Amino acid sequence: MEQRETNARHLASQNNGLVSFDDLIEMGYTTSAIRHRVNAGRWRKVAQRVYALSPQIDGIEPWLRAAVMTLPGAVVSHEAAAELYGLASVPRKGPAVTVNRSGTHSYSVVTVHRTEDLRTSHCVYFKGFPTTTGARTIVDLAAVMRAEPFERALDAAVSARLVTLHEVRNVMEQIARRGKPGVATLRYLLDLRESEPEVGHSELERRFVRLVRDAGIALPESQATVSWLEPWERVDFVYRDSRIAIELDGRRWHTDSETWESDRRRDQKAVAAGWTLLRFTWKQVTTEAEMVDSTLRSVLSRQRTRVS
Repeated sequence: MEQRETNARHLASQNNGLVSFDDLIEMGYTTSAIRHRVNAGRWRKVAQRVYALSPQIDGIEPWLRAAVMTLPGAVVSHEAAAELYGLASVPRKGPAVTVNRSGTHSYSVVTVHRTEDLRTSHCVYFKGFPTTTGARTIVDLAAVMRAEPFERALDAAVSARLVTLHEVRNVMEQIARRGKPGVATLRYLLDLRESEPEVGHSELERRFVRLVRDAGIALPESQATVSWLEPWERVDFVYRDSRIAIELDGRRWHTDSETWESDRRRDQKAVAAGWTLLRFTWKQVTTEAEMVDSTLRSVLSRQRTRVS
Protein backbone atom coordinates (compact mmCIF):
# COMPACT_ATOMS: atom_id res chain seq x y z
CA MET A 1 0.00 0.00 0.00
CA GLU A 2 1.44 3.37 -1.01
CA GLN A 3 2.41 5.76 1.79
CA ARG A 4 -0.30 8.30 1.10
CA GLU A 5 -2.94 5.54 1.33
CA THR A 6 -1.48 4.45 4.66
CA ASN A 7 -1.53 8.05 5.91
CA ALA A 8 -5.12 8.57 4.76
CA ARG A 9 -6.35 5.42 6.50
CA HIS A 10 -4.49 6.32 9.68
CA LEU A 11 -6.14 9.74 9.76
CA ALA A 12 -9.53 8.22 8.97
CA SER A 13 -9.14 5.79 11.87
CA GLN A 14 -9.03 8.81 14.19
CA ASN A 15 -12.11 10.46 12.63
CA ASN A 16 -14.74 7.73 12.41
CA GLY A 17 -13.49 6.66 9.00
CA LEU A 18 -13.57 10.15 7.45
CA VAL A 19 -10.98 12.39 5.81
CA SER A 20 -11.42 15.91 4.51
CA PHE A 21 -10.65 17.00 0.95
CA ASP A 22 -7.97 19.41 2.22
CA ASP A 23 -6.21 16.64 4.16
CA LEU A 24 -6.23 14.37 1.11
CA ILE A 25 -4.74 17.09 -1.08
CA GLU A 26 -2.06 17.73 1.54
CA MET A 27 -1.19 14.02 1.49
CA GLY A 28 -0.57 14.16 -2.24
CA TYR A 29 -3.88 13.12 -3.75
CA THR A 30 -5.13 15.05 -6.77
CA THR A 31 -8.73 15.99 -7.38
CA SER A 32 -8.92 13.43 -10.18
CA ALA A 33 -7.46 10.70 -7.94
CA ILE A 34 -10.09 11.39 -5.31
CA ARG A 35 -12.86 11.41 -7.93
CA HIS A 36 -11.58 8.11 -9.38
CA ARG A 37 -11.77 6.36 -6.00
CA VAL A 38 -15.28 7.67 -5.39
CA ASN A 39 -16.47 6.61 -8.87
CA ALA A 40 -14.91 3.18 -8.40
CA GLY A 41 -16.86 2.69 -5.17
CA ARG A 42 -13.76 2.51 -3.00
CA TRP A 43 -14.50 5.80 -1.21
CA ARG A 44 -17.76 7.55 -0.49
CA LYS A 45 -18.46 11.25 -0.46
CA VAL A 46 -20.52 11.90 2.67
CA ALA A 47 -20.53 15.70 2.69
CA GLN A 48 -19.07 18.65 0.88
CA ARG A 49 -15.29 18.04 0.91
CA VAL A 50 -15.54 15.06 3.29
CA TYR A 51 -14.98 11.43 2.29
CA ALA A 52 -15.40 8.03 3.92
CA LEU A 53 -12.59 5.65 3.01
CA SER A 54 -15.11 2.82 2.96
CA PRO A 55 -18.39 2.70 1.02
CA GLN A 56 -20.12 1.14 4.04
CA ILE A 57 -21.03 3.51 6.89
CA ASP A 58 -22.34 2.01 10.13
CA GLY A 59 -24.03 3.88 12.97
CA ILE A 60 -24.49 7.60 13.46
CA GLU A 61 -20.99 8.56 14.52
CA PRO A 62 -19.46 8.91 11.02
CA TRP A 63 -22.36 11.16 10.00
CA LEU A 64 -21.95 13.20 13.16
CA ARG A 65 -18.24 13.51 12.47
CA ALA A 66 -18.96 14.71 8.94
CA ALA A 67 -21.43 17.28 10.26
CA VAL A 68 -19.07 18.76 12.85
CA MET A 69 -16.28 18.81 10.24
CA THR A 70 -18.33 20.75 7.72
CA LEU A 71 -20.90 22.82 9.65
CA PRO A 72 -19.29 25.74 11.51
CA GLY A 73 -19.91 25.56 15.25
CA ALA A 74 -21.99 22.37 15.04
CA VAL A 75 -22.43 20.35 18.25
CA VAL A 76 -24.09 16.95 18.62
CA SER A 77 -27.49 17.43 20.24
CA HIS A 78 -31.01 16.13 20.89
CA GLU A 79 -31.57 12.39 20.31
CA ALA A 80 -28.07 11.95 18.90
CA ALA A 81 -26.50 13.37 22.07
CA ALA A 82 -28.76 11.11 24.15
CA GLU A 83 -27.53 8.13 22.13
CA LEU A 84 -23.90 9.08 22.73
CA TYR A 85 -24.65 9.38 26.46
CA GLY A 86 -26.22 5.90 26.44
CA LEU A 87 -29.79 6.94 27.29
CA ALA A 88 -31.57 3.94 25.82
CA SER A 89 -34.96 5.32 26.89
CA VAL A 90 -34.69 8.04 24.21
CA PRO A 91 -35.87 6.87 20.76
CA ARG A 92 -33.10 6.84 18.19
CA LYS A 93 -33.81 9.32 15.43
CA GLY A 94 -30.47 9.39 13.65
CA PRO A 95 -27.70 11.98 13.61
CA ALA A 96 -28.57 15.50 14.80
CA VAL A 97 -26.57 18.62 15.54
CA THR A 98 -27.27 22.17 16.64
CA VAL A 99 -25.79 25.25 14.97
CA ASN A 100 -26.11 28.98 15.42
CA ARG A 101 -29.30 30.29 13.88
CA SER A 102 -27.42 33.04 12.05
CA GLY A 103 -25.97 30.46 9.66
CA THR A 104 -27.69 28.95 6.62
CA HIS A 105 -26.42 25.45 7.14
CA SER A 106 -28.17 22.42 5.71
CA TYR A 107 -27.31 18.75 5.57
CA SER A 108 -29.08 15.99 3.68
CA VAL A 109 -28.51 13.16 6.19
CA VAL A 110 -28.18 14.97 9.52
CA THR A 111 -30.99 16.84 11.26
CA VAL A 112 -29.73 20.38 11.81
CA HIS A 113 -31.35 22.35 14.64
CA ARG A 114 -30.82 26.10 14.71
CA THR A 115 -30.75 28.21 17.85
CA GLU A 116 -29.56 31.51 19.24
CA ASP A 117 -29.24 30.40 22.86
CA LEU A 118 -26.54 27.71 22.83
CA ARG A 119 -23.97 28.90 25.35
CA THR A 120 -20.39 27.70 25.67
CA SER A 121 -21.28 26.36 29.12
CA HIS A 122 -23.90 24.13 27.47
CA CYS A 123 -21.27 22.23 25.47
CA VAL A 124 -18.65 19.61 26.30
CA TYR A 125 -16.45 17.20 24.38
CA PHE A 126 -17.79 13.67 24.72
CA LYS A 127 -16.38 10.64 22.89
CA GLY A 128 -14.41 13.08 20.77
CA PHE A 129 -17.45 15.11 19.67
CA PRO A 130 -18.52 18.61 20.64
CA THR A 131 -21.79 17.72 22.36
CA THR A 132 -24.47 19.44 24.38
CA THR A 133 -24.12 18.80 28.11
CA GLY A 134 -26.43 16.33 29.78
CA ALA A 135 -28.58 19.14 31.15
CA ARG A 136 -28.82 20.98 27.83
CA THR A 137 -29.61 17.70 26.08
CA ILE A 138 -32.54 17.11 28.43
CA VAL A 139 -33.82 20.66 27.87
CA ASP A 140 -33.57 20.18 24.10
CA LEU A 141 -35.34 16.82 24.24
CA ALA A 142 -38.26 18.42 26.06
CA ALA A 143 -38.96 20.39 22.89
CA VAL A 144 -39.05 17.40 20.52
CA MET A 145 -40.38 14.45 22.54
CA ARG A 146 -43.89 13.59 23.70
CA ALA A 147 -44.46 14.16 27.41
CA GLU A 148 -44.62 10.53 28.56
CA PRO A 149 -41.42 9.23 26.91
CA PHE A 150 -39.66 12.47 27.81
CA GLU A 151 -40.55 11.95 31.47
CA ARG A 152 -38.94 8.52 31.33
CA ALA A 153 -35.87 10.03 29.69
CA LEU A 154 -35.60 12.68 32.41
CA ASP A 155 -35.80 10.09 35.18
CA ALA A 156 -33.28 7.83 33.43
CA ALA A 157 -30.80 10.71 33.07
CA VAL A 158 -31.11 11.56 36.78
CA SER A 159 -30.83 7.87 37.72
CA ALA A 160 -27.67 7.48 35.67
CA ARG A 161 -26.15 10.58 37.34
CA LEU A 162 -25.86 12.22 33.95
CA VAL A 163 -27.66 15.27 35.34
CA THR A 164 -29.22 16.62 38.49
CA LEU A 165 -32.61 18.30 38.62
CA HIS A 166 -30.86 21.50 39.69
CA GLU A 167 -28.61 21.44 36.61
CA VAL A 168 -31.56 20.90 34.29
CA ARG A 169 -33.55 23.70 35.90
CA ASN A 170 -30.58 26.04 35.71
CA VAL A 171 -30.16 25.51 31.96
CA MET A 172 -33.92 25.75 31.42
CA GLU A 173 -34.10 29.10 33.20
CA GLN A 174 -31.15 30.42 31.18
CA ILE A 175 -32.91 29.87 27.85
CA ALA A 176 -36.61 29.90 28.78
CA ARG A 177 -38.76 32.38 26.94
CA ARG A 178 -42.45 32.77 26.39
CA GLY A 179 -43.70 30.10 24.00
CA LYS A 180 -40.41 28.17 23.79
CA PRO A 181 -41.31 24.53 23.01
CA GLY A 182 -40.95 22.09 25.88
CA VAL A 183 -40.38 24.60 28.66
CA ALA A 184 -43.87 24.30 30.18
CA THR A 185 -43.67 20.49 30.22
CA LEU A 186 -40.18 20.46 31.66
CA ARG A 187 -41.01 23.04 34.32
CA TYR A 188 -44.04 21.00 35.38
CA LEU A 189 -41.99 17.78 35.66
CA LEU A 190 -39.22 19.50 37.62
CA ASP A 191 -41.72 21.12 39.99
CA LEU A 192 -43.42 17.76 40.49
CA ARG A 193 -40.20 15.99 41.40
CA GLU A 194 -38.96 18.75 43.66
CA SER A 195 -42.31 18.83 45.46
CA GLU A 196 -41.93 15.13 46.38
CA PRO A 197 -38.96 15.22 48.75
CA GLU A 198 -39.82 11.81 50.19
CA VAL A 199 -38.55 10.23 46.97
CA GLY A 200 -36.34 12.99 45.63
CA HIS A 201 -32.64 12.21 45.55
CA SER A 202 -31.67 15.57 47.04
CA GLU A 203 -33.81 14.90 50.11
CA LEU A 204 -32.24 11.48 50.51
CA GLU A 205 -28.82 13.10 50.43
CA ARG A 206 -29.87 15.61 53.10
CA ARG A 207 -31.13 12.82 55.33
CA PHE A 208 -27.91 10.88 54.88
CA VAL A 209 -25.81 13.92 55.83
CA ARG A 210 -27.98 14.43 58.90
CA LEU A 211 -27.53 10.75 59.85
CA VAL A 212 -23.74 10.96 59.50
CA ARG A 213 -23.56 14.21 61.45
CA ASP A 214 -25.76 12.87 64.27
CA ALA A 215 -23.57 9.77 64.48
CA GLY A 216 -20.47 11.90 65.01
CA ILE A 217 -18.79 10.65 61.83
CA ALA A 218 -16.77 13.04 59.68
CA LEU A 219 -18.82 14.35 56.78
CA PRO A 220 -17.86 13.02 53.35
CA GLU A 221 -17.29 15.04 50.19
CA SER A 222 -20.53 15.28 48.20
CA GLN A 223 -21.25 15.08 44.45
CA ALA A 224 -17.63 14.22 43.85
CA THR A 225 -15.69 13.30 40.74
CA VAL A 226 -13.35 10.31 40.93
CA SER A 227 -10.61 9.00 38.67
CA TRP A 228 -12.43 5.78 37.79
CA LEU A 229 -15.44 7.55 36.27
CA GLU A 230 -15.74 9.96 33.36
CA PRO A 231 -15.10 13.66 34.21
CA TRP A 232 -18.80 14.55 33.96
CA GLU A 233 -19.94 11.69 36.23
CA ARG A 234 -20.36 12.13 39.96
CA VAL A 235 -20.55 9.97 43.04
CA ASP A 236 -23.02 10.97 45.76
CA PHE A 237 -20.39 10.96 48.54
CA VAL A 238 -16.75 9.98 48.95
CA TYR A 239 -14.20 9.61 51.70
CA ARG A 240 -11.36 10.19 49.28
CA ASP A 241 -8.44 9.40 51.57
CA SER A 242 -10.06 6.09 52.52
CA ARG A 243 -11.15 5.30 48.95
CA ILE A 244 -14.76 4.87 49.94
CA ALA A 245 -17.59 5.90 47.65
CA ILE A 246 -21.22 6.03 48.75
CA GLU A 247 -24.24 5.89 46.45
CA LEU A 248 -27.80 6.50 47.64
CA ASP A 249 -30.54 4.60 45.86
CA GLY A 250 -33.83 6.43 46.10
CA ARG A 251 -37.02 4.57 45.29
CA ARG A 252 -38.05 6.71 42.39
CA TRP A 253 -34.73 6.88 40.64
CA HIS A 254 -33.61 3.26 40.65
CA THR A 255 -36.40 1.14 39.27
CA ASP A 256 -35.55 0.69 35.57
CA SER A 257 -33.26 -2.00 34.17
CA GLU A 258 -31.11 0.53 32.32
CA THR A 259 -30.18 2.24 35.57
CA TRP A 260 -29.62 -1.09 37.34
CA GLU A 261 -27.07 -2.05 34.69
CA SER A 262 -25.42 1.37 34.90
CA ASP A 263 -25.10 1.07 38.69
CA ARG A 264 -23.50 -2.37 38.38
CA ARG A 265 -20.91 -0.99 35.98
CA ARG A 266 -20.09 1.79 38.44
CA ASP A 267 -19.67 -0.82 41.19
CA GLN A 268 -17.26 -2.79 39.02
CA LYS A 269 -15.23 0.29 38.11
CA ALA A 270 -14.87 1.17 41.79
CA VAL A 271 -13.60 -2.30 42.70
CA ALA A 272 -11.17 -2.33 39.77
CA ALA A 273 -9.75 1.00 40.98
CA GLY A 274 -9.27 -0.30 44.51
CA TRP A 275 -12.22 1.54 46.04
CA THR A 276 -15.06 0.29 48.21
CA LEU A 277 -18.48 1.40 47.02
CA LEU A 278 -21.34 1.31 49.52
CA ARG A 279 -24.98 1.57 48.50
CA PHE A 280 -27.69 2.64 50.93
CA THR A 281 -31.37 2.64 50.04
CA TRP A 282 -34.06 5.11 51.00
CA LYS A 283 -35.44 2.65 53.54
CA GLN A 284 -32.05 2.05 55.13
CA VAL A 285 -31.25 5.75 55.49
CA THR A 286 -34.68 6.67 56.84
CA THR A 287 -35.48 3.66 59.06
CA GLU A 288 -32.24 1.74 59.71
CA ALA A 289 -29.88 4.45 60.89
CA GLU A 290 -28.01 2.16 63.30
CA MET A 291 -27.19 -0.29 60.51
CA VAL A 292 -25.96 2.50 58.24
CA ASP A 293 -23.91 3.94 61.12
CA SER A 294 -22.25 0.63 62.03
CA THR A 295 -21.58 -0.31 58.39
CA LEU A 296 -19.98 3.03 57.65
CA ARG A 297 -17.83 2.95 60.79
CA SER A 298 -16.63 -0.60 60.06
CA VAL A 299 -15.72 0.09 56.46
CA LEU A 300 -14.02 3.40 57.32
CA SER A 301 -11.93 1.68 59.96
CA ARG A 302 -10.96 -1.16 57.65
CA GLN A 303 -10.13 1.06 54.68
CA ARG A 304 -8.08 3.50 56.73
CA THR A 305 -6.00 0.60 57.96
CA ARG A 306 -5.49 -0.70 54.42
CA VAL A 307 -4.65 2.69 52.93
CA SER A 308 -2.19 3.50 55.69
